[in-house]
Parts: sequence; structure tokens; C-alpha cells
Amino acid sequence: MADELEKGTRIRRSILGDAHVDRSWAATTWFSAPFQEYVTRNVWEEVWGQPTMAPGVRRLMTLCMLSALNRGEEYKLHVRAALDAGLTVADPVEQREDEEGEVDPGHQQQTQGEAEIGEL
Repeated sequence: MADELEKGTRIRRSILGDAHVDRSWAATTWFSAPFQEYVTRNVWEEVWGQPTMAPGVRRLMTLCMLSALNRGEEYKLHVRAALDAGLTVADPVEQREDEEGEVDPGHQQQTQGEAEIGEL
């Protein structure tokens, strides 16, 4: 179990950053410690640690689920983490063809999205 917690903590730090994880652990109480350990082992080690899905896909799925569940603060946290990891605003934007059949990379949507993310 200690190995799972250690691996989960490493993955969590790689996704959310040391500062966030340190704040979370510092705020842990005797009451919340078992839950914090459970989440670290089961979400971070078991789910995020699986090699069956590309990290970028997992990030996009996480953003979709958090948005659908109306989890604004967690959504902001994961958007920042995704951008820090190299995900671009254009990644989740559906690619469409223009009138000449050329793929429009969504420049207009990307510019608007970058402005909105700057407000987070």
C-alpha cells in the first residue's frame, strides 16, 4: 500500500505540481487523511497511472467530466495543469474544413479561447 501511495503522489505531483500537492497534504487533518490517501492511491495511482490511455486524452476527458459535473474550481486546476503540460487551446477544438476543403485549424476559436483562459 505504501508503494501505491508513493506512486500516486508522484503522478499527482507531475500532473498538478508540487505546490498544489504540498498545500493539499498540509491542509490534511486526522479526519481527512484517510480520504486523501484513498484518492491518491485509487485516483492518481490506479486511474492516472494506467498506460492504456494517452495522457492528453485522459486530460481532455477529465476536463469534459469536470465541466459536465459543474466542478468549476477543479476544472480551473486541471485547465492550468493541462496548459502547463503542453495542451493547447486548439487541442479540444473540433477541426473543420473551410469552403475550399482545407482544414481550418480553428485560429479564431484558439484566439478567443486563449483570452478566456487568461481570465481563469
